[in-house]
Amino acid sequence: MANVRIIFIGRGLSFEKNTSFLECELEGREIAITIRDESEKQPTSFISLDKSTAIRLAKKLRTEISKMGEEVYNG
Repeated sequence: MANVRIIFIGRGLSFEKNTSFLECELEGREIAITIRDESEKQPTSFISLDKSTAIRLAKKLRTEISKMGEEVYNG
């Protein structure tokens, strides 16, 4: 399997643009999710999810996104 890390960039606690990073990557048989906030000098938060938990998270995210409506913002 390919060694891939996906990084999402967004606002942090200070609501400044592009100061927080959510990283997702496969580590062994689990999905590792790390959250860093550059502007607040916060310590890194980390969670590792097994496959079934990651699937439940993905479903919950899709449900909540659908509640946001049809409008999608890409930028």
